[in-house]
Amino acid sequence: MSQLTKSNFETKYNDGTSGLYKTGQTEGIGSDDHRALVTDIKDSFLNKSDEWVDVSEVDTTGATITLDMDTRRMRSFYGSDVVDGNRTIAFDNAGVALVVPSFRFEVDDLHVFTFPGNTKMSDALWDSSAKTWTPMDIGEYEMQATYDALSPTGTWFVKIFGPFN
Repeated sequence: MSQLTKSNFETKYNDGTSGLYKTGQTEGIGSDDHRALVTDIKDSFLNKSDEWVDVSEVDTTGATITLDMDTRRMRSFYGSDVVDGNRTIAFDNAGVALVVPSFRFEVDDLHVFTFPGNTKMSDALWDSSAKTWTPMDIGEYEMQATYDALSPTGTWFVKIFGPFN
C-alpha cells in the first residue's frame, strides 16, 4: 500500500454522505477489505513519526543559529561548537513545526542570545522587551521550544535549562 493524506484516506474508506465506513455497496466487507484498511492505517498514520523525529547538528559558529525544521513537526538539535559570542536564534521552516524537544549548546562566556519577536519565555534571565536571553554562567545548556500556531502572531514558547557543569 502507500501513504494516503487524510482527505484521500477519508475518500477511500468513508461514505461521503453518512461519514461512516463504506459498506461495499454490492458485497459485504471481507477480510481483504480489512487487511487493506489496516495496511493503509499503518502506512499513512502510525509510522509517520519515522519521518519527522530527527536529531540534527546545527552550526553555532556564525552570528545566527538557524534551527531549520525542514519538513518536520519535531526536531532536536545539538551545537556544532562552543558558542563564543553573541548569537541570534532563528526558526526556519517554522510553519510546519510544533516542537523543538531539545537544542543542546555550550557557552564559553555570558553571551547574549536574541530570539525572534514572536518568542515568549518565563525566565529571570529573559528580557521580554529586547527578546534576549543571557546565560547565568558558562557551561552546557538545553533549550526546548513549542510553537503555538493558534496564537494571533504564532508564538514560540521557550524554556532554557542549565548550566549543566
